[in-house]
Amino acid sequence: MDEQAVTTREIAGNVKSASQGMKEVNENISHTTSVAGEIARDISEVNNSSREMSENSSHVNTSAIEQKKLSERLNEMVGKFKV
Repeated sequence: MDEQAVTTREIAGNVKSASQGMKEVNENISHTTSVAGEIARDISEVNNSSREMSENSSHVNTSAIEQKKLSERLNEMVGKFKV
């Protein structure tokens, strides 16, 4: 009977250790999931910022083209005056 009790205690100890190990694994998975969510949000913010910068760059380019055309027209008009 003593041998069976010892074996039962060993099994119980092993089950307890396995249970603690599983708890740690679950905590790590939970933490990893949380971090992955944060990374996904950060990537989304970078994507939105990139899109916004691209749109703003396009507006700046359009403005530069319009200023160039205006400059050309002004040069043409000023060229008509004789000093």
